[in-house]
Amino acid sequence: MVQLLTLRRDLEGAMKRLFLMPVLLTAFSCASTLTGTRESITVDSTPAGADVALVCAGTRVDGGVTPTTLRFWRNAGDCTLTVSKSGFAEETKLIEQGVNPAYWANFVTTPVASAGVFIAEYGNAPEKAVGAALIIAAGATWLVDYRTGAMHRHRPSAIRATLRAKE
Repeated sequence: MVQLLTLRRDLEGAMKRLFLMPVLLTAFSCASTLTGTRESITVDSTPAGADVALVCAGTRVDGGVTPTTLRFWRNAGDCTLTVSKSGFAEETKLIEQGVNPAYWANFVTTPVASAGVFIAEYGNAPEKAVGAALIIAAGATWLVDYRTGAMHRHRPSAIRATLRAKE
């Protein structure tokens, strides 16, 4: 009887650790954790000292004077970067929003969701709750990255503008 109780306690401890591993895995696999919800673009120009304006979705989100680093939200949409200086022709570059490669780390949680479905389907009442928690934890990584915009990345991340003198 004592051995049976010890085995049950060991199994319960193992289940708790087994449950904790996927939760930690999901917490550290999402793009929000890996890369954050803001990003930077470095801008340099020849000649230096040019004015820079970053406009996303019709709104100016940042600006500065070259050389500079601009910070903005990952979910800002497609942007245009304008580099200008008195006596030189203005240069405009498209900064396109795409998918952040760190977002694909969320696929690591796919087995966690699958295990959750299996446990929720075939487990007893307390195990069903664990299964539901696994499904929620796995789905949360995708949802958090979508809601925070961390699923996006803009390219290019560095701009070098060579301004031409006006004629």
